[in-house]
Amino acid sequence: MKKLDHIYIDPINLLHKKDGDVLPVEFTDKDLSILKGVNKVEAEIDVHISGASPIYELSIYLDGKFIFSDGRIEEFSDDCDCIINEEDPSASDINCDKNRLYDLKPVALALLYDAYNSMMENSESIITDDYILVSEEEHQKRKSDLFAEYNKLHEDK
Repeated sequence: MKKLDHIYIDPINLLHKKDGDVLPVEFTDKDLSILKGVNKVEAEIDVHISGASPIYELSIYLDGKFIFSDGRIEEFSDDCDCIINEEDPSASDINCDKNRLYDLKPVALALLYDAYNSMMENSESIITDDYILVSEEEHQKRKSDLFAEYNKLHEDK
């Protein structure tokens, strides 16, 4: 299955949805290539829109999980607000294509990279292409977490 290079939305269609619009996001290997130690990302983008033609305000939320090469999984969440101005494209945060659709993929990538950078700033590990170095305290915590998960799987029911 080919990964999606675009996440198109139509602001008018989104206005008619009460609870926003949750869209799956697929990131290509190229998208993930700058995220050291990340093998895969599972994510979805939630879009809430307000306003009326020609100016819309979008609240965009990206939620998901980083899956690292060492098997560790870290959940993340990030959000931003964007403006779409149909009369003045230069005043828009998101560009329109010839079919009057707006591509959220660049926004999703920006949120993904921001979430990764925030997580790495708060991390006690050093991630390279070849290995992940963690502190002794982090190692013991991960080891304990693994045994706890193993024990949960093998409890008598």
